[in-house]
Amino acid sequence: LWESVRYDAFPPFYAVLLRTFFSARTASNDVSLRIFGVVVGVGVLLSIWLVARISGSLLPILALGLLAIDPVLISEGDSIRPYGIGLLCLAWSFCAYGQLLVNPSACWLAVATVASVLEVQASYTGALFIGVLGLSSAVVTLMQGAPRKLWTVFLPGSIALLSLAPYVGPLRQAGEWVSILRYEVTWSEYLRGYIQAHSIAFPIVWLLAALAGAYSLVKLVVSVRTGLVSTRPLLIYASLAAVVGIIVQVLFVQAMGVPPFPRYFLPSLMLAAFALDLLTKELTPSIRAGAALIVLLITAWPSWSWVRQRHSNADLLGKLLGEKAGQSDLVIVSPWFLHPSFQRYYRGPAPWTTVPELPKQPLTRYDLVRNAMMDPEGENRLYGRIQRTLSDGGDIWFVSQSYPDRPTDRSMPEPPAFSGRPSGKDYVEFRSYWERSIIYRLYSCCSPIEWSLANHGSVWEEERLVLTQWRPNQAAREVK
Repeated sequence: LWESVRYDAFPPFYAVLLRTFFSARTASNDVSLRIFGVVVGVGVLLSIWLVARISGSLLPILALGLLAIDPVLISEGDSIRPYGIGLLCLAWSFCAYGQLLVNPSACWLAVATVASVLEVQASYTGALFIGVLGLSSAVVTLMQGAPRKLWTVFLPGSIALLSLAPYVGPLRQAGEWVSILRYEVTWSEYLRGYIQAHSIAFPIVWLLAALAGAYSLVKLVVSVRTGLVSTRPLLIYASLAAVVGIIVQVLFVQAMGVPPFPRYFLPSLMLAAFALDLLTKELTPSIRAGAALIVLLITAWPSWSWVRQRHSNADLLGKLLGEKAGQSDLVIVSPWFLHPSFQRYYRGPAPWTTVPELPKQPLTRYDLVRNAMMDPEGENRLYGRIQRTLSDGGDIWFVSQSYPDRPTDRSMPEPPAFSGRPSGKDYVEFRSYWERSIIYRLYSCCSPIEWSLANHGSVWEEERLVLTQWRPNQAAREVK
């Protein structure tokens, strides 16, 4: 587990948690993992409710309306990934830092410290939001004229930061391959993709939340003159955390050059939901309930459609392939990053590999991909394996995201030039080349037979896998 830290995007806390509660036999059962996901998801919703109540909102239905109905929170927060645990820890960190402003005690200092440490141990980027909470509470402390209390809001974050010290070495080692993940962020494309995958309703709802954040900032400036800091410190703290949290998240994504997936913004959106709930807590219950009902009505159907879909059909494909592929056949998976799901569900006798051919690993290992980009002979070894399989009378089974069309080019795609120090641009070019070249090679020697999987509803497009069987000298494409 420790050796894998340098290859993973998260600290090992969540993996330790899973290994603590599940044996190898139990973890192979999807039902047990789904139950664990449900427990985490319910814990997040319960924490949002309790934290909002402790912070002064007697009926925090707006916070739940904004977050719980968002399908990204449900699908990503409840999945077997650290996002849900991170949100749970961040919620209690937000609560504890706020209480240190209005009800300082050793108990809340301990809660802030423990929650902050667990937050950064769940996700490296959690350190950004712990920093946001510490900075926001420090600003309010200074506005209250109590600089001697600054140590109470800086201590939890400092301890949390020190808890990341063991990962300095692995993170430096990760720097050898992380460059191939650099991505030119285009926010307009991100927004279009978000609307296409979900609904126009979510950007509208969160645009209103952003306007509320701007309103909070104005109110913060006014509060300096009206004495609101002394009477409503939590409102100022929550408003600052919401505004700064969103700004920091956007700047971080832009600086790192990572794809702006919606799940990355869940922490900042949760802080915005808390701030909006506190801003509106003085409204009448009927107005708050009406606002929550409007949010529900415009987002319920797209949310329901999203959460009903499978994250993968690799289990169905693995079962079919295990029944049909023989020991003399060869299974090829492309793109290469589909292998974690495939590896979990495939138990057939036929050997399998990825394009490019990578060592079998349970993790998504970008360092191995980087090595493959630097190894031109790896492609020849893969195609030699294909030829040996066909000459021995075996078939090729091809797992992909869509049925491969016959290439329009009559010549083999040219491999891209390697730049020496690979970047995200190099990775995009190599990935495109690998995916096109394998299809060209298969069509140059074989003809495909399409296999249909059992229909179990809609599937997330990234892992909506299809299967084709390739045999030499097949006169025409068949459909099975």
